Amino acid sequence: SSFWARAIGATYGCEIRPEPPGNAERLVARDPEFWDALSETLLPEVEGIEFTAADDVRVTAGAAHSMLGRTEWWIRAFTGKVMNVMRLIKAAGTFSNGLDYLAWKIERHSGQRVETTERMRRHPRLAAWGLLFRLWRSGAFR
Repeated sequence: SSFWARAIGATYGCEIRPEPPGNAERLVARDPEFWDALSETLLPEVEGIEFTAADDVRVTAGAAHSMLGRTEWWIRAFTGKVMNVMRLIKAAGTFSNGLDYLAWKIERHSGQRVETTERMRRHPRLAAWGLLFRLWRSGAFR
């Protein structure tokens, strides 16, 4: 169900270790019967949930409740991203070849190749901040 893909996708957006785009949809598509059974078992008990004609789920919340929910999800996502950045910067200076690890993680999650220099390796924590800023400006972070 697209409800579960949206719900799982929202939680992925808040994680310290983010998942690639489309992962939630692939997870739900692997076993749609499980997610349909979960919907039938759990969701009728939840206030503000209704089933649509297309056998999907719709959340019916008032404007204030909806705004509060979006704000809370934004805070969770922002906090998760900040924690992820801090974890990567810590790793850049803690492990041997930490900057190479940081470059590999960035390329794995953003698709942008990062070339590390000898100067960056000598000062990995300082280099990590500049590297993260450049990548942020180029749109590498979701």
